[in-house]
Amino acid sequence: FLTGTKQTSDGYRINSAYDSDYITMNYGYKLNPLSKMSLQGQFLNKKVGIPGKNSTPVSAYNSHQELLAQTTNCLQTDKEYSFQAQYEHQINENTSVSSKLYSTFLDHSYEQNDTNFLLWISPQTTKTNNKSLGGDIQLNLPDDLLFGYSYNHDFYDSWQKSTSIMTLDNTLSTYKEISNWAVFSQKTFQPYNELRITPGLRYNSHATFGGQFIPQIAGVWSINNQIKLTGNIGKSFRAPTVDDLYWPDDGFMKGNSSLKPESAIEYDLGTQYSELARTFKFTGFYRDKMVSC
Repeated sequence: FLTGTKQTSDGYRINSAYDSDYITMNYGYKLNPLSKMSLQGQFLNKKVGIPGKNSTPVSAYNSHQELLAQTTNCLQTDKEYSFQAQYEHQINENTSVSSKLYSTFLDHSYEQNDTNFLLWISPQTTKTNNKSLGGDIQLNLPDDLLFGYSYNHDFYDSWQKSTSIMTLDNTLSTYKEISNWAVFSQKTFQPYNELRITPGLRYNSHATFGGQFIPQIAGVWSINNQIKLTGNIGKSFRAPTVDDLYWPDDGFMKGNSSLKPESAIEYDLGTQYSELARTFKFTGFYRDKMVSC
């Protein structure tokens, strides 16, 4: 199916108009009794005026002063395209394979053409182009055993022009690529009919930050047909994104190329109660302090 949404607004202040177009697509097809595929996609085109600060106190509002803009010719444009294709195949009664390919394209443009020496405002342009390509494959074997592999490659390209950039033409360009891959496996054990334990292990390999083992174990205890207890403990790992590392200084934010990955140990414990068509869940989460790897 196909959906589309359009949103527009004149905004409240001068140069605060908003306009966006959003389209999504979802298509599923059964190739044969054992195989099926699906396609998903989305497109977003957004334009918004950036009026800058207005420090007028509420007591001084007069239907005019609070509407004024510092930047009357500043526009931000964002375009996003994403696509995903999935394929599933049932090899036999207890074995199946699934795979996924995806891509995301992000175009960002910030055009500020105002000049105000009293407010330290000068013309500035920032353009970024991010691309992410990747995929994964997972093999589901008998006895609740699975293996998988995933890969992702990020491309980052930015261009900036500002009088604050100390180069001959007042411009700065940055191009970076980062790739990472992972292999993972998990197995579910059922020592008793009421108890299921699922340990798992993942190995991440990052082109910039190296490799990391990420273990996890989860359990479900069915006390009776209505009450279940759940628990999970595992290591989390997060590497800085290309935006975290290299986003240009646009006056609002700036990347930090010195950032390091972070990891923590996370726990959760919960209970679930089911009765007829109603289900109640309560889960508590705890995370050890994130530390740099």
